[in-house]
Amino acid sequence: MDQLALAQPCQLTGRRKRLMTTYHDGGSGCALEDWCVVELASGVPGGYCTRLLADAGALVIKVEGPAGDDLRRWSASLQRFSPGQDGALFQFLAGSKRSLAVDVTDPADRQAVEALLERADAVVWSAGSPVADDAYYSPSALFRRHPHLVVGAITIFGLAGPWATRPATEFTAQAWSGGIISWGRGDPDRPPRYVPGRVGEWLVGTYAAFALLSAFGRARDSGIGELLDVPMIMTQVSTLAGYDVLHRDMAGTARLESGRCLLFPGVHEASDGYLGLLCGAGQRWLDYCSMVGHPEWGTDESLFDPAARAARTADILPAVREWMAERTTEEVKELAGLFRISTAPVVNGQTAPHEAHFIANGMFETNADGGFTQPASPFRLHGTPECARTAAPRLGEANGSSFARLAPRPRGQKVVQSDRPLDGLRILDMTSVWAGPMGTRMLAALGAEVIHLESTVRPDFFRFQSIRRIGEDSWWEWASNFAGANGNKLGMTLNLQTAAGRDILLRLVKTCDAVVENFAPRVLEKLDLGYETLKVARPDVILVRMPGYGLRGPWRDKPAFAPTIEDAAGLTWLTGYSDGPPEEPFGVADTNAGIHAMVALLQALLLRRKTGRGVLVEAPMVGAALSINAEPVIEYSAYGVLLERAGNSGPAASPQNLYRTRDLDDGGRPDRWVAIAVATTHQWAALCNVIGRPEWADDERYRSPEGRRRNQAEIDSVVAAWCETRSASEIVSALWSSGIPVGDAIQPQHAGEIEQLRAYGFYEELDHPIYGRGHYDTPAFRSSRGPNTFNRLPAPTLGQHNRDILRGIGLTDDEISQLERDEVIGYRPSGM
Repeated sequence: MDQLALAQPCQLTGRRKRLMTTYHDGGSGCALEDWCVVELASGVPGGYCTRLLADAGALVIKVEGPAGDDLRRWSASLQRFSPGQDGALFQFLAGSKRSLAVDVTDPADRQAVEALLERADAVVWSAGSPVADDAYYSPSALFRRHPHLVVGAITIFGLAGPWATRPATEFTAQAWSGGIISWGRGDPDRPPRYVPGRVGEWLVGTYAAFALLSAFGRARDSGIGELLDVPMIMTQVSTLAGYDVLHRDMAGTARLESGRCLLFPGVHEASDGYLGLLCGAGQRWLDYCSMVGHPEWGTDESLFDPAARAARTADILPAVREWMAERTTEEVKELAGLFRISTAPVVNGQTAPHEAHFIANGMFETNADGGFTQPASPFRLHGTPECARTAAPRLGEANGSSFARLAPRPRGQKVVQSDRPLDGLRILDMTSVWAGPMGTRMLAALGAEVIHLESTVRPDFFRFQSIRRIGEDSWWEWASNFAGANGNKLGMTLNLQTAAGRDILLRLVKTCDAVVENFAPRVLEKLDLGYETLKVARPDVILVRMPGYGLRGPWRDKPAFAPTIEDAAGLTWLTGYSDGPPEEPFGVADTNAGIHAMVALLQALLLRRKTGRGVLVEAPMVGAALSINAEPVIEYSAYGVLLERAGNSGPAASPQNLYRTRDLDDGGRPDRWVAIAVATTHQWAALCNVIGRPEWADDERYRSPEGRRRNQAEIDSVVAAWCETRSASEIVSALWSSGIPVGDAIQPQHAGEIEQLRAYGFYEELDHPIYGRGHYDTPAFRSSRGPNTFNRLPAPTLGQHNRDILRGIGLTDDEISQLERDEVIGYRPSGM
């Protein structure tokens, strides 16, 4: 039977406990099997968003123009396709979807689309197709005609604000975000380099999926939809730039005060390949020095701090390279394992699917139709059936289907009072550092009550990245990364090594809808606090586990951090210059893992609405990283082409590069740059006029993108000479007024000054009892139903809400005081 005939609406009501106690039994067990999503999008962002929804069982109908999505003809290695042949990346992103091909000038086709929209639950929209670019199908017009729909609009700068119509690409938006000029991201002796692979497009697609899933519950409850505005610039600031705005508020200085640097030790070449290593500070640094045969470095105070160490890489790098070159990657990994130093092989599109750990975890699969290898789902909902995956649709294969068999969706059943879509949820956040906390903070900003659990024995490691020295008064409360990742949460300490601490945790779990943790897998098992134990306390609990590499396989217990995850997922292989070694993007894997885990959690909550059952969610960091770096594996498997490092060049624009301006950076260095990307013939002609070379517009050498790539060095020299005599503001003004994508590669501490972000109120001010007033970022999307403000509480001090939370689960003040005396709970790190 046609899948369209099987989709039935699900009537769900209730508010405070709707995500906990409103169920509809039956169905296949897929979270979104009764949801119909219309894709009015082209390219990666909308395609990846709806891929995540289709994998959860949603019926996704892709509405295309007569020629189909441009992505059908896309290949990063510039393959040419015969008529009717679809590119491999399209086949990956469009799996399990249906295709409806329409001519928007045809009244009958318009009527068919309108009939579908009347029966759909949601729309994912982005510009770039004949359908989406028709004013009749603009996001506001869609929502005005169909107010029951959740409309997710993906753009670069947003639907409103002063930059809404400015020309831009993912590359120029990355410059504006502050993500290019960032600590740990770039050799100061070379031009900065961006994070390649159109990473911003994958990230905004993931955020759009999160935004839609967060809205689905209240849309079903009320019969009222909402318009979601998801700008890429916000997602890139959130994932690439960190909390430098808040850091400057707290410290009075910028993290980049000493300039750009590369993370050390980073990536080095062994005798048989590249390997990434991460040792951080303290004991791991001492161990690293011993491992490479230079224990004297461990007593050199100028090398204690990772930032200072990065500035001295020229002094120690030759010895490290010599040591690495004498050993194989396996020999180095074995030694590093003895010292508990995090390592990972730097894989690429050819080697990634053959890693034994990925095979053991089923992290790659064969495409249903194309016969090539692609990443499997980035997360698993254990104990639930996998939603069936089918091949990508041929253009227009759903034409003629009777959408009338999809029942019209309910309208305006009940008005939900709260403007926060996750009101009523309680989340126990047992995560630390960045990936988990930034994800659960998104839930808190949308109304969930999130309890951030630490212990005085082992506080959240981000607290140790303090701007104050250990030993100074309340030093653990002066860490901007902790403050940025934990706003809106309640803070609690609990020593789980004690019987009393474990008992209290289980009592607390009874009151929580979900528990999120990112310990090494062995930790929860050693504490006997796995999913089966938590289910005894609360049968319908959802446990989200965020291990680095997964819950099984040879890398299961490897220490994992963002840089080594980036190595293992192939992101590092693509990053850097063609004449140099791979460079770690540094930090992308953390935030990417966090938002993917929250997508999984929201799916699990929606599934519980249907079944009444909890679920164990496995959301490994490396799985999320492999998903957004799918293209290199797909290109090699489908076409035999290995994608390589290319500096700041990219396959979607030519020229595309960073060019130095006459400005100085905040440290007085000549290190200010602009990003320019020419994506169309019209933009190329405009650039030729602006730089004083109008004759180049008709020159055969440069007329095609391929020709401009062949002659990139000559073009770059002329554009660079034109830029170096001008300020960034002059360049941006000249190019934007001529319709050319351009970005000022700002330092991340200046993100709060971006006019477009100010128009959206992206940063909100809060007072903290220790470090005072600061600017906190907000979720990277906006909704027509609110909230209009997000930040209610600054990050908690250590143990700040111990008494309130413990009273809430029935403990008396005397019992709480005894726990304090027994050091089960506390308010200062142990020994302080």
